[in-house]
Amino acid sequence: MKRNLYLFFFLMLVFFAPQAVAGTFPTISTSSKTVWYYLRFTKGDYVLTGSSVGQPCVASFAARREYQLWKVEGNNAQGYTLTNQLGQTLTYAGKSSGSELYCANSASNNSRFDIPTFQGELTLKPHGETGNLCVNVWGGMGLGNPIKFYSPGDANSVVAFVEEKNLNSTSATLPLIPYPASVVKGDGTLAVNTLKGIVATGDSLKMLAQTFADDLQRTSGVALPNLDQQPTTGAGQNSPAITLAINSALGQEAYRLTIKADGVQIEGGAYGGVFYALQTLRQLLPRSIYGKTLDNKSAWTLPYLTIQDAPQLGYRGFQLDVSRHFFTKEEVKKLLDVASVYKLNRFHWHLTDDQGWRIEIPEYPRLTTVGAVRNRSLTLNDPTKGVDFFDDTEYGRGCFYTLAELREIVDYARARNIEIVPEIDMPGHMVAAVAAYPWLSCDSTKHYTVRAEKGISTDVLNVGDDRVIDFLKCVLGHVVDVFPGRYIHIGGDECPTTVWRTNKQCQDRIKNEGLSGVEELQPWLVETLGTWLKTEHGREVVVWDELLNHWKNSYTVKPVVMAYSSPERIKASVAKGFTSIFTPSFPLYFDLLQVSPAQTEIDAPYIGGYGDGAVNSVDRVYNVNPVAMVSGKEKLLLGAQACLWTESCNNNAAAEYQLYPRLLALSEMSWLPQAKRRFTDFYLRLQTHASLLDTLKITYAKHFFETPRQTAAEKALTEADTLLAQSHPGAVGYPAQTDYNLLQAAANAFRADTANVAKLTALTQQIANYKKADVKLPEAGKVYQLVSASTYYRKRFAGSTLYAVGNNLKIHYTPQTEPEELFLFQPQQRGGYVLRSVFNGKKLQLANVDAKAALNDKDSTIVFVRKAMTATAPYDYQAGVLNLRSNKGVLSVNVAGFATTGTDSALCYPGCWRIVEVTDFTAQLQGLVNKANRILSNSRPGEVGEPTAAALDFLRSSVVEPATTDVAAGSVSRETFQRYTDLYEQFSKMERTSVLDGLSSDYYYYIQNGYFTAQYAAGDAVAKEVKSKTLVENDDSYLWLVEKQANGAVRLRNKLTNTYAYVPSSAVDQSVKLGQAYSWDLKLVTTDQGNEAIAIVVPNAQNGWYTNANTWKYVLLKPYTWGASVWNFVRKGKTTGIETPAVQTEKENETYDLQGRRVLTPTSGVYIINGEKVVK
Repeated sequence: MKRNLYLFFFLMLVFFAPQAVAGTFPTISTSSKTVWYYLRFTKGDYVLTGSSVGQPCVASFAARREYQLWKVEGNNAQGYTLTNQLGQTLTYAGKSSGSELYCANSASNNSRFDIPTFQGELTLKPHGETGNLCVNVWGGMGLGNPIKFYSPGDANSVVAFVEEKNLNSTSATLPLIPYPASVVKGDGTLAVNTLKGIVATGDSLKMLAQTFADDLQRTSGVALPNLDQQPTTGAGQNSPAITLAINSALGQEAYRLTIKADGVQIEGGAYGGVFYALQTLRQLLPRSIYGKTLDNKSAWTLPYLTIQDAPQLGYRGFQLDVSRHFFTKEEVKKLLDVASVYKLNRFHWHLTDDQGWRIEIPEYPRLTTVGAVRNRSLTLNDPTKGVDFFDDTEYGRGCFYTLAELREIVDYARARNIEIVPEIDMPGHMVAAVAAYPWLSCDSTKHYTVRAEKGISTDVLNVGDDRVIDFLKCVLGHVVDVFPGRYIHIGGDECPTTVWRTNKQCQDRIKNEGLSGVEELQPWLVETLGTWLKTEHGREVVVWDELLNHWKNSYTVKPVVMAYSSPERIKASVAKGFTSIFTPSFPLYFDLLQVSPAQTEIDAPYIGGYGDGAVNSVDRVYNVNPVAMVSGKEKLLLGAQACLWTESCNNNAAAEYQLYPRLLALSEMSWLPQAKRRFTDFYLRLQTHASLLDTLKITYAKHFFETPRQTAAEKALTEADTLLAQSHPGAVGYPAQTDYNLLQAAANAFRADTANVAKLTALTQQIANYKKADVKLPEAGKVYQLVSASTYYRKRFAGSTLYAVGNNLKIHYTPQTEPEELFLFQPQQRGGYVLRSVFNGKKLQLANVDAKAALNDKDSTIVFVRKAMTATAPYDYQAGVLNLRSNKGVLSVNVAGFATTGTDSALCYPGCWRIVEVTDFTAQLQGLVNKANRILSNSRPGEVGEPTAAALDFLRSSVVEPATTDVAAGSVSRETFQRYTDLYEQFSKMERTSVLDGLSSDYYYYIQNGYFTAQYAAGDAVAKEVKSKTLVENDDSYLWLVEKQANGAVRLRNKLTNTYAYVPSSAVDQSVKLGQAYSWDLKLVTTDQGNEAIAIVVPNAQNGWYTNANTWKYVLLKPYTWGASVWNFVRKGKTTGIETPAVQTEKENETYDLQGRRVLTPTSGVYIINGEKVVK
């Protein structure tokens, strides 16, 4: 404990303010005198920092003495060696540009350096090297960047030798974030257990007092009773005590905190100021104040001091996108708890987007029954590496907040001085609402689904329709009723105007409102709703910065602008007189990487959504200065905000990892003026907040935290405790109970006598024995799930379950508790197993490396279950992790979600699995019932590929109804579950609506690519060929008529050209032309990428329509099993004939066919009568 306290105070005292002059040659250490130096790179505050033996040296701050302090020995003739306090020698891998420097256990020829001067400054270079090489922070000054050799002309190569004794204590010594504006320290400390109580006036302050007293008693054991009167100064009966009071002369969030012998005095300008004073007081106490258990080992004292504090910026916020991935009420509260610790006062809640609607609106229930649910989710995303993995399971059912839940969270935030800024994004980013209510769109006849893909949709609100405006007012009415804050965010970003250009109502709106074009519809909407919100509800609107482009000065509303497009955008916003919030994507989008890929840990919980080059590190967040960007217009800068978008951030741990510690940097950046901030100082104080975040059970990124040094004893106990905590003796993949007991006994023996070297040796040996021990293997007759153990952040499938789909095996992130996920391991006489699906009885077959695994009725592959032992730094063992090996390779997974034959068997990689026994068949049957009910709810009988009505009746009567009864009875046997599984499989094999049955010659269709879903087939009248283009609504070139032929083929006629799609030959790469009549076969296929749709195939051939917008702008022929060789036929509401026939009044009630021709004797079919379609 003493060693840790020493490190704590050392971190607090050290600030890099060297007294030595750059260029001063170091004193050479001898046997009689040792001088320790930091090697500081003079361009910044970084020092050369060693690591474990053999690991590269990096740039870091002066915080870890043993790795960073070096003595210099030798002479000019033989060269100089540098050795750190751990006895490690600085060594170079080679004498060439890019050669790394690392630490070695002993000196060698590659450990000798020259220390020449370069332009009056010192540098290090290999001894005797005559070329231009010297030490360099590779990639520029940055925390954790490696040290290598490079040209001495580079500014990152100059070093200064700074003695340890010449480090001044010019920094703050208090472990506070954000650091107060003014601190005056006194001499002495106040023991918390001497406090007599706490005094507060007013209900709100009494609540704060009680909360603090409860926290203190729970963690320190010190009780603070509420005192009815002010404590007297000096030795009064109620002194010392804590006093809370309001001083209206201070700013709303300003406070004064005084700690002296007679107690703690807190004054705040309002509730927020007092709240923040208590947050500062908490940070001055042991970190266990944030915990749930008693800590009777820490020193519960407070330093004498006076703090006068107030924030620089009034708006200090963070945003959470809950549309793309949902976060529960409790998860949101946890984020609010931590944000309040660091004095953030705004929570921007992104409640709706294309990918999901998350707020209850009673008048429009389909917003949450339909708009909250999508059929798949993006879970891994890196456009620079082609990583775009979608989990193919339904997401979002029940994932929304009721109005009561929202009110609860509003109250929770208010108690923590956090105002919630709710956002309903409009008029773009509204696909979820449009999917629920198509009449909100510019084409109500189109079938919409909640969007899964990232990016921007052209399906936006029809702002020309007054019903849409009324809908928005209804939604916003509930928003203002629930959220009492001043600001309502109404989006306004990324809204394509394509559909507005051809929509009659939107064009009428432009004309009637005197607008110049579609670009002014969005500002008009903001003016309309902003005026309504201001006059009816007294609220102000917030919008994204696209609004600046077409805003009219004549508008009465002056919205607050969130400047996000670039750091410079805030200048344009304030220049136009808008109150603005600084939230640029660089550096304040927290869904970006925190460090470079080279510095990212192998099992990072999240991969940045913008690729390797997009890094928003802690120091970049801290060092940005929004005030300087609005020089002269500071009054228009409302504040700063970080944003966390969650397209592929799919759980709370990933969200916390992205937010922390970057939110701490945002906190201090927005609290303190630039002149009072220095990142080195922040970095040192940040180290003390690791334990705070640990106590709050936050999953935070650790790149900017120093790894605590551990003794051999501490390392052994930590590793043993970790192995024991992760073990499940008797479960598949784990050592036996005997091995567990031996390890536990060795750990307990050493824990009781940590000075005993023999017991340490015994524990170390037992750890090694445990890792080598045999593990339990699957047993015949038992049912198992295979769960991915791939934690590598580019292929992070961990937790995904393997399941059978047709003749393939895939994974999905969200376990569905369905029979497709269940498998049997059938032992073979010659060893190994055959893996068999419980769902369809088919067996695993592995082909060559990288080929997809298959399920086969006859042939199978014998797999051997082995403990995964190939190390991946820093892991040499992971409990319960297994490989399934064959003579072809290991069972693995690719980024398309398919099981494959792989070679990636190392720990953390996709060839690693956990095998989990399934025993609760009541839960399994309930899962099957849930899945069947989803099928019944979502199916559209009559559409291509959908179950028939007869099949759905079978599922309901044979599975759902009786299985529901059996689940209610409880204790479902495996045999009963298997019986229902067989019935469910029988349903899955039933005939579905064929392609031809699902298409009608009475309608036109869009032909949408099933892989590149933004691409549509369009007729080109000039080139006379079929192009692949982005959809333009109300353009006849995109409309196709399906003419069915007697032989089951179809002709595809383009409406614009009135010609047919054809090919002069069936060869691969032949482009699809427009002209003569031509017959195509339509096949419902599942491609090699796993997407199911319709292939448009040359008769009696293997080639069909294909496109790839990245390569071709037209449609051509490729094998119809390729991923982009399938198409969706999207039915339009337009009939293939006239929409409204010109019926003369004297000819009312007469009948016309769909071509507008009069029919004298109508038979069965579809006709037009009095301008309406009628079915006879």
